[in-house]
Order: sequence, then structure tokens, then C-alpha cells
Amino acid sequence: MQLLNNVQPNIAFSLGSACDGLNREYSPIMKSMGVAKEVAECAFRICVGRMTTIAEVHSTINMIVAEVNKLKVIE
Repeated sequence: MQLLNNVQPNIAFSLGSACDGLNREYSPIMKSMGVAKEVAECAFRICVGRMTTIAEVHSTINMIVAEVNKLKVIE
């Protein structure tokens, strides 16, 4: 959750599908893919639209990786 809080001002994300609303149950899709419940509960979703550029995708990846690395140092 800390990762999402750190990138939230710059990246729009979701903790689940739009149709789930605030429901944080074990996703049937993740379950059908064989993803463990503990892992699925840590997953988040980032969507891109037709106006999203490749540069924005790369920038987002770089921001997420940088934040993950910061959090790894803190642990």
C-alpha cells in the first residue's frame, strides 16, 4: 500500500476492477490464473488509454521501479 501512496500524485491506479468497487475479495480472475490469495491481495491495476504515449508508459514504469527500490532500502 505504501508504494501506491507514494506514486498516487503522479499515476492513476486502482486496487481492483471498476465493477468491484470497494470490494477487496480474492479476485475470481486472479484465482483462475492460479495467483495465490496473498499475492492477489497485493496487486493493483494500471490502465492506459488510447491517448497514453509510450513515453508516459516508460515514465510510469521508472517511477514505480524507483519507489520499489526506495521501499526495499527502508525495509
